[in-house]
Amino acid sequence: MSTISIEGMEFRAPVGCFEEEKIVHPRFVVDVFIEFDAALPMKSDQLEQTINYQKVYLLIKEIMTQKFNLVERVADAIMISVLNEFGQADKVSCKIKKMHPALGGQMECVAFSAEMTR
Repeated sequence: MSTISIEGMEFRAPVGCFEEEKIVHPRFVVDVFIEFDAALPMKSDQLEQTINYQKVYLLIKEIMTQKFNLVERVADAIMISVLNEFGQADKVSCKIKKMHPALGGQMECVAFSAEMTR
C-alpha cells in the first residue's frame, strides 16, 4: 500500500456554529492522506493511472466553499468525495485545523482527524 498526501492546504471557509463564522470565514488548514495500490503507476509513469493531486485539491477546495456547522461534517464530506471520485483509493485520512478559534483564550488551533476505508 502507498500513500499520497496533500498537506497544509489553507482555506477561508464558512464553517462554524456561529453566524459570524459564516460571514468572516475562519482560516482552516487541511491535510489529506490517500492510501492506494501504486504498483501500476510506479511502473507506467502515467498520470491517469494514479491519483491526481490537482483533482484532489480542487475537490477539497470546492467542499471548503460550502456552509457547515462542524469540522467533523467537513471531514466526512471530503473523505466520501475522495473515495467516490478515485476508485483506486482504499483509505482516506483527513485532518482539519481551525486556526486561532475564538474560544476566549490564546491558542494556535483546534483540530479534528478521521479516517475512512472503502
